[in-house]
Amino acid sequence: GVRPGDAVGTKTRKKLKTELRDANAELVRELVRFSQLDHRAVNAELNRLTGIRRVTEATVEQLQVRLDQGNRWLRRL
Repeated sequence: GVRPGDAVGTKTRKKLKTELRDANAELVRELVRFSQLDHRAVNAELNRLTGIRRVTEATVEQLQVRLDQGNRWLRRL
């Protein structure tokens, strides 16, 4: 049976992380397109803004903050 706390109708953290990493990668491509920076520089700045070392090691929360920071940056371009 279904118990309280079961992940019914919700995404697993692994799937959520994958989706957030994909969204971050797409955002980096957009930032590279509209800024004068390359992928490495954009990724380094987003990581600096969010305090993470590597996207692969980031938590769901950190990935979401990184996405939010990147979207703010994109809107300013």
